[in-house]
Amino acid sequence: MLAYKSIDGQTIYDVCLMTYGSLDYLSKLINDNLTSQVEAPHMIPDINANVTLHPRWNDSGDPTIFGTDRFGFGALPSGQRFSDGAFLSIGDYDNLWSSFDGDYYALYSYLYYDYGTVNINGQVKMIGFSIRAVRTATTDEQLLPDGLIDAIYTDIDGNVYTCTKIGLQVWTTSNLKVTHYADGPVIPTNLSDANWNANTTGAMAVYGKNEGAYVPTDELTTEALMVAAYGRLYNWYAVNNSHGLIDTTTGFHVQSDAEFTQLTDYLIATYSDITIDNVGDVLKSKRQVNSPILIQNGTILETITMPIDSPVVSGQIFNWDDALAVNLNTNHYLLNNKLALATSI
Repeated sequence: MLAYKSIDGQTIYDVCLMTYGSLDYLSKLINDNLTSQVEAPHMIPDINANVTLHPRWNDSGDPTIFGTDRFGFGALPSGQRFSDGAFLSIGDYDNLWSSFDGDYYALYSYLYYDYGTVNINGQVKMIGFSIRAVRTATTDEQLLPDGLIDAIYTDIDGNVYTCTKIGLQVWTTSNLKVTHYADGPVIPTNLSDANWNANTTGAMAVYGKNEGAYVPTDELTTEALMVAAYGRLYNWYAVNNSHGLIDTTTGFHVQSDAEFTQLTDYLIATYSDITIDNVGDVLKSKRQVNSPILIQNGTILETITMPIDSPVVSGQIFNWDDALAVNLNTNHYLLNNKLALATSI
């Protein structure tokens, strides 16, 4: 067996809690006995984080701001359909409606491509935003480490959504795609700009599609490709429609603003490296233009600033729930830019 301890004195416990990963996978390997002992790290597949193809975040322009998707939340910038019917901000914003009704305005949470923060704001109700479903974790689920779990939500159309457990909550890991309300009626769509602006009963849209032909975004040449990448956009009146967007008999429902605050507050309080300034990056998908996370064929392909002068060479890359390690043809491994020493025990 191997014990992993960083040469500056941090244990694998500390290292795995840094930007690229968490203890989830490691704790499974060692049966929740955090003694830094593992049978053998597992090989991971290529991670195509540095991408230009959708779905992805735009380049933040700041090498310290990029999605890490630490717990599988997988937030993606689906853009919006504005009140005048225009589509904008794909690649920039992930806007998620809440159930909170503020009369003229409703509240939503948003992540931005060049911010590491999460914000809650108010917006007019005719704007089209994305939607996530959330429920309270069961007693057994609450005992699981934070991250992807064996749970799903299935909407009335048969779309299946995988789930992540974070704190006392279970969230779907992709944006809503449903075209019918939970009890059957079709949600109005393909509205003209004028009709979109005037709608007060509930409507949805595919980014780039009004009453006319779908207008492609880059390689997303069909509506189906757009929906698969980013889901659908809904005005807030659809959220508030009595027919319901989500089957609440499952326990899932549209998030409240308090529930999204609960999510971010939990992460900041529980993990010492997560702060108000980077909690958004923890929730974002890794897919981003010029993301520093790029792995192919077991080789880290980006330039890494190391605490020593030795170059990073080709080697085996391992995964502790996305905590990255690269063999330097020695007994040393690089864990999120920190050298760690592997010794036999």
